Amino acid sequence: MSKLREAAGMAAALFASTMHRYYGLSQGLVARGFTGEIPLPPYVSRPVPRRFAVEAYAGILLLLLAQLWITWR
Repeated sequence: MSKLREAAGMAAALFASTMHRYYGLSQGLVARGFTGEIPLPPYVSRPVPRRFAVEAYAGILLLLLAQLWITWR
């Protein structure tokens, strides 16, 4: 029973220190003008080069063949 109390005490202390650090971080962000939004640049879709697609499919095929070889061995 004492081990359970010790574990609960350590968990509570860890939670309290984590919340203290979170409060300090959030206060620092507010002081610097953080509004809760992170603006991201617009997403631009680009085609995948053929070489990368061929390499990806070859790797997947190699992994599948290795899995089959290990399974049936």
